[in-house]
Amino acid sequence: MPFALVPVWDGARLEVEVLHPWGPLGGSCREPVVAGCFRYLRGQGIAAWCCRYNTRGVGASETGGVAAWLATPSQRNERDVRDLLSVVEHALKEAASAAAAQQGSSSCRRRLWLVGYSHGSLVACRALQLLQERLPAIDPGAELAGVVAIAPPLGLICSLFLDATASFRPFAQLGRAAAVVTAAAGANQPPARLAILGTCDNFTSCEQLRAALGDKEEEDEHEEGGGGGVQVRLLEGADHFFVGRVREVVECVSAFILEAEAKARARGRRRDKLEEEDQSG
Repeated sequence: MPFALVPVWDGARLEVEVLHPWGPLGGSCREPVVAGCFRYLRGQGIAAWCCRYNTRGVGASETGGVAAWLATPSQRNERDVRDLLSVVEHALKEAASAAAAQQGSSSCRRRLWLVGYSHGSLVACRALQLLQERLPAIDPGAELAGVVAIAPPLGLICSLFLDATASFRPFAQLGRAAAVVTAAAGANQPPARLAILGTCDNFTSCEQLRAALGDKEEEDEHEEGGGGGVQVRLLEGADHFFVGRVREVVECVSAFILEAEAKARARGRRRDKLEEEDQSG
């Protein structure tokens, strides 16, 4: 997984993990949406490190085939989250080493983004709490910047077979209350969140997505604080596989990441200015 170090954005570099649909049903890191996000984010220099990987259950892996179907949802979920944490830890360590090798970059903050498609979005959402708890130990210079859930499968069958409702819950519950607590503690904002869904999705209806989000859907996307709610992008007429619409999905993802990072930099500059004023006062 080679690095392509890009210019530092206000002392931060972006690291992006792209997760694919469920392996036993044909999902892999070569899937068009996953490959499109990976190539664009890396090729346009948005991410210093962009990683896609095949989870267990893809192809002839030891947990593929019949074994993948016989495993319980909790077994699959625990395994997938554990593997994601391992990949994140490896990626952040490699990123820190590569940045340290470049003069003047050793102190760069690393902002982690998770981009999951279909079942990959459920893995990313389920890992949120553990990532926030473990990131300081893995890399003190890293923070979880945001999560993008593309076509999360939330229908009844997916909820029963993949435990989708429970997996998606951490994504929905990082709401405004968390933003208030975080601000009071003087820490960073909660991760920015985006959900993308086609209005003709084969596994999730727009109503099911809204029900899963509850009242956490972002009402004012231009709120100064940012990070409080979930932004939702509905692609009219698109199905779960985004046939003929992959480019739109990739553009939605990249635009959201760039917008969220611009807001984060603006908050950082305001915070630095206030600290300078306090010190001079």
